[in-house]
Amino acid sequence: MKTKDIFLLLILSMAWGSSSLFLKIVAPVIGVFLSVGTRMLLAAVTLLIAASIYRQLPDLRNRWKDYLVLGAFNIVVPFALNTFAVIKLGASLPSILGSTIPLFTALASKFYLHENISGKKMSGMVISVVGIFMVFGWSPITAGIGFWLAILAGLASSFFNAFSTVYVKMKFSKTGSVDIATGQIIMAAAISLPFLFSNYQPVLFTPGILVPLAILAIINTAGAYIFYFKLIANTGIVNASLVTLLVPVFSVLLASIFFDEKITAGMITGLGFVLFGIYLVVNNVKQRSVSKLKMGWINKTYKETPLKKRSSLKTAECEV
Repeated sequence: MKTKDIFLLLILSMAWGSSSLFLKIVAPVIGVFLSVGTRMLLAAVTLLIAASIYRQLPDLRNRWKDYLVLGAFNIVVPFALNTFAVIKLGASLPSILGSTIPLFTALASKFYLHENISGKKMSGMVISVVGIFMVFGWSPITAGIGFWLAILAGLASSFFNAFSTVYVKMKFSKTGSVDIATGQIIMAAAISLPFLFSNYQPVLFTPGILVPLAILAIINTAGAYIFYFKLIANTGIVNASLVTLLVPVFSVLLASIFFDEKITAGMITGLGFVLFGIYLVVNNVKQRSVSKLKMGWINKTYKETPLKKRSSLKTAECEV
């Protein structure tokens, strides 16, 4: 990765890592559906203004179906599920569930892109699943029906995000990051419009709700997705998915600082298993040994050398 891509990765990790904190403030007051609806509307307006300024409006007329699928399964459905998980589990635990996105991405790539899952990747998946059981098995939250439904919601959110990542690679490989982000969020806002009228109880949007909601929509959604699709374009799906290694770290630390959520030994141990497993999944680059590199150089040079000088190269080959 280049330095600018690492910088994008860190900014994106901090933005998405803080999303759970703002959701924890907003969602319990105005509800899941109103949180998603207002967040999408504000994000869509922000991106429309930015796209108009830079003249990068998405081709919704010809590609509205593709953007509709992306807006539904990468934005609306995961956001609703994750918001529900935050209400039930707090700010830190859902982010750990979100770190499973690379695992689901590997599985989705297997079925949709026909990419092989190596033994190393499979081992990483198993280790990460063990880590998730450790995190939630030692969680201080009482394990009722709502607890397990929230875990399922968090995992389902990761699954839909992973599917959408592969869908972007299949359908939007030649589309700019601003176009993708704007198109998907406009469609997500259109889908979310009924959510704005789902709450019949009056809601008072105080500054304490409006400010975190605006940050959540403008910075953590509109801006973050531009960064994310740019990162995919620059570094590929696998490297971009490294963001999920950093998001739970930022989220857990911020939740501990601002909401006094407990960081237990089980959470730290389980998170370590999850991150190590994901590392095995995304770090699938095959390294060649120094001796093989030397042999490759010698063989290439040997073939390109006149017959009289090949004896010295054979001697070098034996010394390796």
